[in-house]
Amino acid sequence: MKNKTLFKAGNTVWSAFNASNPWYWGRKVAYKASREAGLRYFYALIVSQVGEEAVRVYSGRSVRTVKSKDDLVIGTEMVNMALVGGEVTSGEYEEVLGFILGSKKLDAKDKIDLIRALTNKKRLKSLDVSVSDNEKAQERLIRKVEVLSLLDERFTEEKEKYLKGLQVKQGRVNTN
Repeated sequence: MKNKTLFKAGNTVWSAFNASNPWYWGRKVAYKASREAGLRYFYALIVSQVGEEAVRVYSGRSVRTVKSKDDLVIGTEMVNMALVGGEVTSGEYEEVLGFILGSKKLDAKDKIDLIRALTNKKRLKSLDVSVSDNEKAQERLIRKVEVLSLLDERFTEEKEKYLKGLQVKQGRVNTN
């Protein structure tokens, strides 16, 4: 059994020793701060994950439709065309960002991916250009990409070559 008086006296002596010991206070502060930071980081990860899942489940967005796929193909090809030659002009930025941000058919993740690729100057893997049988969407793709090829006169040959390749993929130009 413990002797309460002896225990209290020992506890008081130990507290007095720790009060004058800077290592005790340093460990106490460091431990508390690191524990608090670790817990906050862990909680933030959990909340962000739950939030993303809630948005996916309850946002009401359906699985990618053909129309949104068409806009994604157009956005991807516009980003790739802007990046032909390495330099992106302000006019090209304006045109591409105007399309991406103005599209109501693209979801937020696709918009972010397209903008990130444009700002990091990383070309995206081209999607299947003939993804839809919609003639209007294919014409719109060529029209949007042609506009970009005309905005930058420094790399017109490279951009014309890219545009020609895009038209060949669509089956609009004979390779003969």
